[in-house]
Amino acid sequence: MSDQREPLTCSHRSSVATRDYRLEIGEKMSEPRPLPADSRRQANAMLAACDYQVWQTVGAWLDLRGDNLLFVEGAEDFDVVGAGKGETTQVKASPDPISLGQKSAQEALNNFWRLKKASPTISISYRFLTRAPFTVERDEPFGAGIAGLELWNRSVLADAEVQSIGNFLCEQQHVSAELRTWLQHATSADIRRELIHRVLWQTHSPDIEFVERSIHRKLTTFAEARATFRPQAQSSGLQKLCTPRCGKRYGTRRRGPSIASDW
Repeated sequence: MSDQREPLTCSHRSSVATRDYRLEIGEKMSEPRPLPADSRRQANAMLAACDYQVWQTVGAWLDLRGDNLLFVEGAEDFDVVGAGKGETTQVKASPDPISLGQKSAQEALNNFWRLKKASPTISISYRFLTRAPFTVERDEPFGAGIAGLELWNRSVLADAEVQSIGNFLCEQQHVSAELRTWLQHATSADIRRELIHRVLWQTHSPDIEFVERSIHRKLTTFAEARATFRPQAQSSGLQKLCTPRCGKRYGTRRRGPSIASDW
């Protein structure tokens, strides 16, 4: 029986050789693999927190009104200062529940109190912005199932409730001596006016994807309303504006967005 296979022509030889060469080169030029890593030593959480802080800062810049100025990495992660008043904001990306009994909350109060004392000529407020929910303090000092921070944020507080917050803070390890001494001598009206009404615990803040989408919508609306971008330039322009990078620029001042300087 005769062999019916097609003879191997020069064209076939060339294609086979090319294929073999490509296989050989492909094996030699495969992408390098990452080195073995210890996840416990990686800074993923830190970078995510930095990214979240940057996006929240951009959002605060877009929300500026009038002659208010935004200061990045000032008293806290960012500050908004206007005529006779200033609000400083600390941003936390962690979703872990927080309580008034935790060190981070007490240190935030210490920071607010120091800033208030250092700024006697303006009205200071403090915002603790976090993705975390409230949690109830150990032994439920504010009542069954009642979180101290949830109580703090209520629009109306009885004098007894205000005093319970003051008494609780006086007993906490991480409250500064200066703030503790003031609390020990302050009336309920003082604590309400000078502390509780000045500090906002903004919990359950949205995740970073939601914040990014919100900023993109604001920028798109701003640009379209003012015909700032040409249609073909709008996408690349927004992408450039909406790509913050982690890093500190101490004392950076920003007014709200304007056509001439920011678009």
